[in-house]
Amino acid sequence: MGDLRDQMVRVSARRKVDSEKVQAKRDEESRERLKRIVSTKIKTSFIGALARFEEAFGEFWGDGIPLHRLSPEQLEWRQRWEKCREAILDNGHDQIWGALNEIDLHSVIWKGYRHTFEGPGLL
Repeated sequence: MGDLRDQMVRVSARRKVDSEKVQAKRDEESRERLKRIVSTKIKTSFIGALARFEEAFGEFWGDGIPLHRLSPEQLEWRQRWEKCREAILDNGHDQIWGALNEIDLHSVIWKGYRHTFEGPGLL
């Protein structure tokens, strides 16, 4: 009887360890999923903003025109824009890095997509 009890305790302990490993893997997958989503959303924000700005004001620096065909004024604006664009991209990437590091400091559990339908006769 003692052997059976010992075996049951070992099986129970093994299941608990296995369950904890599965949960730890789920938690890590949740964290990585959140990091991918946050990174994509931040990139979309600052790169999309750059694209809208280029569409609206690109004529100032001759957007799409080869360098050798730019006027002196356009060339000056192009140099200013490239410097500004580089600073925006650097800042955006720094913000992504900071957000991802912040996520690593937290426990993350993805609860999945949930839908709640309410209304007369639905409850």
